Amino acid sequence: MLCRIASIFLVSYTIVSCVPGQLISTNKAPMLNITVVPTAFGEDVLENNSCSLPCWNGLIPGQSTMDNVYEILNELSKVGWSNVSIRPSNAGYKWIRVSDNGNNRIIDLHMENNRLTFIELFPFDSSLKRIVDQFGPPEFFEAITAMGPDGSHYIIEVYYPKQGLAFEVAPNEQDSGFIKPEMRVVTIHCFSPGNLTSYFVSRYSWDVGRDGALVYAQAQTAKFIQPWTGFGKINVIVTH
Repeated sequence: MLCRIASIFLVSYTIVSCVPGQLISTNKAPMLNITVVPTAFGEDVLENNSCSLPCWNGLIPGQSTMDNVYEILNELSKVGWSNVSIRPSNAGYKWIRVSDNGNNRIIDLHMENNRLTFIELFPFDSSLKRIVDQFGPPEFFEAITAMGPDGSHYIIEVYYPKQGLAFEVAPNEQDSGFIKPEMRVVTIHCFSPGNLTSYFVSRYSWDVGRDGALVYAQAQTAKFIQPWTGFGKINVIVTH
């Protein structure tokens, strides 16, 4: 499954650029005039973020530029977020990872033609009930049991494409076949509000290009995506 393979593959990349301290941009965009909240992780991101998700610390998918990203990275570097790696991709794409000095909190940013398209925040820790209480019922979800040589893995993601949000859930294996309110949400995806296709394209274009991401989005939506029906027993799709 590309979504899981890609997440694992990211961690294995060689760091192309590690820039502690001040990051410099040659063409300054207008200042964002926001206060960076480096603690905006876990449930703090729902309460103490300087703007409302899918905006994070003034960065808005679909609107913010590379200069805006540099501005936030400069501010984060002043408060213990000095680990930055940048990996250029094909056709103007960039993948940027920034983490605190202990590598305990990580942000991935995707850029396309100098424009921010996607933000991933992890680790996040909140209950799925808290997410549903705050954002309403998801539009869609995905529930998969992925079978591999080391056993099975139960995977859940919930999607709010009209709000520009998606969440990865880490369920216990014994809960396979159910979505429960107490399940822990571990990752937030922020993107420009749209539909499922635009979400998957923003998530994977930096890696496989826009055309490849579009093909994957169509296949993913057709095979795995289900409309949200509430907490309780659900249909789980098995993959090998």
